[in-house]
Order: sequence, then C-alpha cells, then structure tokens
Amino acid sequence: MKKHYYKKKNPLRPLVENVGARLAQGDSHFRRMAVKCSVVLVGVFVVYSFLAGPYGLFRISRLQDRKAELITENRLLLVGIVDADMTRKRLTDDPHYLEFVARTRHLLARPGETVIQLQR
Repeated sequence: MKKHYYKKKNPLRPLVENVGARLAQGDSHFRRMAVKCSVVLVGVFVVYSFLAGPYGLFRISRLQDRKAELITENRLLLVGIVDADMTRKRLTDDPHYLEFVARTRHLLARPGETVIQLQR
C-alpha cells in the first residue's frame, strides 16, 4: 500500500516568493515601501525599549519613587533610634527623670503617698 504524503499548503508562500522576486527585480516603489515599513518597525521597537522593559522609563520612575520612600522611612527610623538612645541615657543618668517616668507611666508612689488620678 502506497502512502500519500500531502504537503500542507502555506498561505504565505506566494507572498514571500513575490516579495523576494520584487526586491531582486528592482521595483523602486516596493523597495521604498519595504524601507519605510522597516524604519517604522525599528522605531516602534526603540520607543518600546525606552518606555517598557527592565531599563524603561516607567520602571526607572517607579524605582526612584521607591527609593524616596525608603529614604524617608530610613530617616524616621534613625530619629526613633536617636530618641531611644537619649531616653536610655536619661534613664541611667538622671534620677529625676527616672522618678518622673515611674510616677507618670507606671503610677508608682513612695511609701505613704496617695495617688489620685483625675479623669479628663
């Protein structure tokens, strides 16, 4: 039994052959159109490369915004660290501040004192 192999017909085959023949024959109108299309495609690619992708303007803009947020957060954390360090030094060095914290935050009193708390 003989096998028949059918070639699939490529619908673009005549078009591709026609393009090659027209370029080889020197059709100037067709060449100008091909050059224009090529320039447009390259231009679209270049614009896309500048705007999108890992090195595009949109990504760079987002990264700069994120950098500004991180700098602000870093400054706030640094202020918190300095404040905590100053509080630690005052608690270890200043007995009056230690007494103030004990009385206000923890409602401690000396023996014999009565603590009266007023509500606002």
